[in-house]
Amino acid sequence: MERTVTQHTLVRATAVNETGFRPRVDLRRLRPLWRHAVFMMCLFSVIAFAVAVRIDVQQLRKDLDRNGRMQREAGILHDRLQLEMDARRRAAAMEVVARRLNLGTAASVVRLEVGNE
Repeated sequence: MERTVTQHTLVRATAVNETGFRPRVDLRRLRPLWRHAVFMMCLFSVIAFAVAVRIDVQQLRKDLDRNGRMQREAGILHDRLQLEMDARRRAAAMEVVARRLNLGTAASVVRLEVGNE
């Protein structure tokens, strides 16, 4: 069935619009679209949540890498300081032994090997 539009109906429609009358939108025609609106809102929520999680994961990865580097650097610094403290402690112990033996400046360091007997 075909509907023809005549010039008479077009003139009447424009005349009604020019008078300030706003045509009513029938909400019953929009009712079947609610499923699509709900689906789009859910899809937007899921995408927004995924983007927020991805940003958080990237930030955590960056923080973890930075903390790992800082921990390695702190470990290296700790080892260096530990070696320096051990060297000073050994030097102080050698000076004490040299004083007890009255060796003075003639003391020399000798490596001792301990055998399992």
